Amino acid sequence: MTVSSARPGARTVQRLEVLDVLRGVAILAMLIAHGVPFLWPTGVSRPVEMTLGAINAVASPLFGLAMGAAAALVWARPTTVRTWPRRVLTDVARGVVIFAIGMLLVELDTWVAIVLQVLGVLMIIGLPVAALAGVALRPDPDASRVQWLLLAVTVTLFVLAPWVTGTVAPAEERLANGTTGGLAEIWAAFIAGWSYRAVSLLPFFALGAVLAATRLLQRPRTLFQWALPAPLVLAGLRLVGVLGPAELSGGYLDQWWDLTLVTAATAGVSGIVGFGAGALRSTSRAVADLGAIALSVYALQLVVLRPLMEWGAWRESSALGWLSMAALVLIPSAAMVGWRRVLGPGPLERLVALVTGKGRAS
Repeated sequence: MTVSSARPGARTVQRLEVLDVLRGVAILAMLIAHGVPFLWPTGVSRPVEMTLGAINAVASPLFGLAMGAAAALVWARPTTVRTWPRRVLTDVARGVVIFAIGMLLVELDTWVAIVLQVLGVLMIIGLPVAALAGVALRPDPDASRVQWLLLAVTVTLFVLAPWVTGTVAPAEERLANGTTGGLAEIWAAFIAGWSYRAVSLLPFFALGAVLAATRLLQRPRTLFQWALPAPLVLAGLRLVGVLGPAELSGGYLDQWWDLTLVTAATAGVSGIVGFGAGALRSTSRAVADLGAIALSVYALQLVVLRPLMEWGAWRESSALGWLSMAALVLIPSAAMVGWRRVLGPGPLERLVALVTGKGRAS
């Protein structure tokens, strides 16, 4: 299902609603996860703690999936020997700019482990996967074979990524994301980060490319039917003890738990977009607006977070802790959804498009 760009008088741009809602859910999960420390001083019940932990865990891999799908759709556009180098350079430039924005946001000195550096590196190392998916999306008699090849690559990445991460960057050699600077920051974003690393997100990037290449994103009801069994099976394996709790970020158990949450989110979003009506559809459209300007939302919530951290009254009151978290989620969300509906693309989306020579942001 596609929706058009919301800004009145703007050039009409067709977007995939499922993709924007998935990205919106990912950024909402990040906003909530960044507010969890407001609840630490007074504590929360075990069920709430587990729910917040799942929200925190799903955010970055779900964003990786959305990035892979979006990159595949871009690479499906017609290309020639003359134009593909420019497309490569554009994507690399976007990765570099997003990495740089992440490093600037580190200077706000919040408690957030900034993920943008990792997403910038992911955009670059995911280029071959996106290009392969783009071939699978074009009208070609060999497209189905390429889809199978892409699926094989995705499965291989899910098998290899935890092994590579654990071998190259074991626990004692991990680096805190956003604190090292220089080449060490690139190494952390690539493979050695304690909280996030591009190698761990690459399988989810590839999975998003598969969803795009098979055109399931354009058929939300079919996507729901395909996506629903996976989280049920994986959650069942965890309940019976076959899959235990993760001990190290990026390990096999951590990856399978992330896959459980990502497939559950994909099933939920595709079900809402495909079958939802009334207030449910209105909410999904607001989340889609949020997803379309996720980069600007991410940056704004850090600006909102800084004074909330310094306020300090939340340390003594559970109610004020929850109020602070609500403010962290609602203020940037409402502000940027309003921006999107009145002015169109977010300010950082416009900046990235301008700097990389992509043209207009959509």
